[in-house]
Amino acid sequence: MSVARKVQIDGGVTVDPGEEIVARDSIVEAAAGKLVDERTVSVTGRNDAVSAREAIWTNGGLFTFNSAAGDLVFVSSSANDDIAGTGARTLYIEYLDSNGDEVVTNVAMAGLSNVTIANVWRLNVARVSSAGTYHGTNDGVISITLAGTTRGQILAGEGKLQSAVFSVPNNRNAHLLGYKVSTQDGALGSANVVLYIHGGTPFDSPNMASAEGFRLWVNNGQFDTLTRNLPEWPEKSDIWFETEWLSGGTAQVSVAMNLYVRPI
Repeated sequence: MSVARKVQIDGGVTVDPGEEIVARDSIVEAAAGKLVDERTVSVTGRNDAVSAREAIWTNGGLFTFNSAAGDLVFVSSSANDDIAGTGARTLYIEYLDSNGDEVVTNVAMAGLSNVTIANVWRLNVARVSSAGTYHGTNDGVISITLAGTTRGQILAGEGKLQSAVFSVPNNRNAHLLGYKVSTQDGALGSANVVLYIHGGTPFDSPNMASAEGFRLWVNNGQFDTLTRNLPEWPEKSDIWFETEWLSGGTAQVSVAMNLYVRPI
């Protein structure tokens, strides 16, 4: 005889008499790819030479958000990063289109020539998905622009965009599960790290963001935290980290954040 089973998701479900409860953590199962349209996302960023208020990305300086969709352009500093070359051949891309809908695709690299994706509003993921040599990756620096504005870069040999920025797709909510902040100073420098959220509007006023209560002072060390008690942020929210140089020489700052993204 079979037993009727209901699933308990994070402690909440109505159970009929005689039914068996199977406890389940939706975040763990999303990370394992067992839930439809639910997933965990890992975002990493690094700034190797912080000397003022800057975003945590390898380009340095502050990050500029686009107010409208445009062309997303990739180009390498090496001719080897080509669909038939010995470097990066293809890139895996996750982006949001002009409606904020998520699009996942692969693009073929063309070395020193531009590769363009039209109608892009936000870029979330860019990484090398195939290379021309075993254990290979991009030979040159892959520069990325969106509507003519710098959106990031994949440094030579790194294979992945390092930018602590994530934009929540249309019809999704995002929950920050946790983050890790690391610093390594060059001359006794120290940095303040701030998480910013701009949410609830369709990317149309990106300068109206405010700090979400995270302001960390880290000096040549690491800071880890688990933050599952934070609220969810709605569709079309921008989530990003910035760092403020405080004293001493330039500081290197790295951030890794994990998000749980689910349908509304």
